[in-house]
Amino acid sequence: MDLFHIAEALIQEASYPYAEVRVQINDQEFIWLRNGELEAYGTGSMGGISARVLVDGGLGFASTSSEKKAKQIMELAAKNSRAASRKGKVSLSEERFERAEFRVPTVRDPWDVPTEEKIELLKSIDSIAREEGIVARSIMMNISKEITYFLNNEGASVRGEIPRISISMMLTHVSGQNSTQEFESKGGSGGFEIINSWRLEDFMKEISKSMKERLEKGVPAPKGKMDVVIGPPISGLVAHESTGHPYEADRVLGREAAQAGESFVTRDMLGTRIGSELVSVADDPTIEGSYGFYLYDFEGVKARRRILMKNGIINEFLHNRETASIFGIKSNGAARASDFNREPIVRMSNTFIMPGDSRVDELIEDVSEGVYIKRFMEWNIDDRRYNQRYVGSEAYMIRGGRIAEIVLKPVLEVTTPSFYSSVDGVGKDLEFQAATCGKGDPAQGVPVWTGGPTIRLRGVGLGGI
Repeated sequence: MDLFHIAEALIQEASYPYAEVRVQINDQEFIWLRNGELEAYGTGSMGGISARVLVDGGLGFASTSSEKKAKQIMELAAKNSRAASRKGKVSLSEERFERAEFRVPTVRDPWDVPTEEKIELLKSIDSIAREEGIVARSIMMNISKEITYFLNNEGASVRGEIPRISISMMLTHVSGQNSTQEFESKGGSGGFEIINSWRLEDFMKEISKSMKERLEKGVPAPKGKMDVVIGPPISGLVAHESTGHPYEADRVLGREAAQAGESFVTRDMLGTRIGSELVSVADDPTIEGSYGFYLYDFEGVKARRRILMKNGIINEFLHNRETASIFGIKSNGAARASDFNREPIVRMSNTFIMPGDSRVDELIEDVSEGVYIKRFMEWNIDDRRYNQRYVGSEAYMIRGGRIAEIVLKPVLEVTTPSFYSSVDGVGKDLEFQAATCGKGDPAQGVPVWTGGPTIRLRGVGLGGI
């Protein structure tokens, strides 16, 4: 009997107030080129079954990769739940569950593509960078397939299969004693054909030229209060770090303080203004082709778009069934787990600042003097997601509403409320970057998109290094 049939049998026999089982299999292929040479290659498969049981107010979790032990997994979860009940009572939100099956379609299954073809693709990208003078090049391809089967004794039965691809690049250009770096990561769900839409060869030519020019022509960045225009890579990171993470309900409740940090947001801040009316931030796992795609979360709840910030007002948090019960609402389907042996916790999917209606040139035209930070090379943010700092890589002065000289390493230092409050222009050029978001203890890394358009900020603090 395989794990899928064992899962079905366990649910049919379950006599606990609440019980769930999840089979999860993750296949992976990894290719890493460094300076055009194959540095590492690997494949792997990790799969097993887990169970959660709610007994006497305790929610217990157990997992195994052994078919022999799988039949006892529910009993072990129940034993753990009784031990957990001593620490406080847990309740789950009432939900409507479905029987469903979904699979991300592919034109060309990534697992059917010969490894040699994948390596040659990466080498072709690397050769462009080498010809353009990039001295240090690290290019990685990651291919994965996530197969899940979730069942509970409240009627949920969900099968899912999601293939994903990502290509990440770390580039370093050196000129004399000076150097500059760029990082790019594209990813999505689907077949091998999605790589074509990323235009990686064109990107490599454009970014190589930019890196060379900034080292040859760049001047020190200005400092002080001024208008700043930021590009999609930065606005996407802001959406993820300063809205997504602090709006995770378990973090709001203090559950993540010892692992991933705290949140400056409290539950009574729902409905309060934190930013400009021009800013709305969404988290949406249902975007077709996205890296953080799913249609049902790992508690069987149907996924939907979550509007975390609506016209500058804190609108909703990310929830699983446990945090939703605490708030007295229904879950919005934000429970995810990286592997079968990880318990589902509150996670982001594809978090982005929603696009506006301005062109990039229109945002720049209305700045008499300021800085356009198109891309970043370094960032950091505090544990509460309140104070943050972004160091620009590709950046330019704006003079009289026009792009002027290249500036080196401008530093945007801002708090989350002041960032969102200073927004007075939002572009329509929404772009996404692929990332792996880490959280939890034991640690879990899940695929996500960070996204945003070009944004104009008025009167923010700019430093320099």
